[in-house]
Amino acid sequence: MDGWLLTLGKKLSEKIPCPEYREFNRILADELNLEIDADRIINKPDFFEKIWIDYEDHEILTRSERFTRLKGRMGLYILWVDADTVCEQHGKVTHLAAYVGKGFGEVRVNSHIKEKWPNDEPFHVSFYECSNRVAKYLEQLFLDLYHFHLNTMENKGEAYLYSHWDEFLVIEGTEAKFLAEEFQDRIDSTLQNQGVIK
Repeated sequence: MDGWLLTLGKKLSEKIPCPEYREFNRILADELNLEIDADRIINKPDFFEKIWIDYEDHEILTRSERFTRLKGRMGLYILWVDADTVCEQHGKVTHLAAYVGKGFGEVRVNSHIKEKWPNDEPFHVSFYECSNRVAKYLEQLFLDLYHFHLNTMENKGEAYLYSHWDEFLVIEGTEAKFLAEEFQDRIDSTLQNQGVIK
């Protein structure tokens, strides 16, 4: 049975426009002198992975191992649910943002998994590395403009925030190459034990 976030994503999928972030970028340019924009934060993140709550059933590596490169990194993170659609104009996979936050990536995402995320629903996490001050500003700007279902404080935005990702990123994430090199022996051993490789 689909969880409530997945149901929301599918319900909205029929009405999803091609994502544009003009208002966010206009305000960002007016208020800060930084070379960043919404497309870079949302669609070209520094870290991006699909996360299963119950890793034992789905993954060879633990969640902590998958978060290896998030450890000690400060920035803005967004939790996403599959919107179950592809942008017809660009052929990109679309997801709906469910939560935005700032802080040390691994610590904060793990905290939200325990406190806010439904047990039966996989999700994607994106992370944009920046200073705490910039992360705080970006988080508030997102909350002012967009509605995040799991943000209950200071979230006056009404528009839904959608991503626009290449299918390869959705499937492989940004960490596949690093994780394969870092944990190759265990991955090979597990796959051999499962009869997947010889």
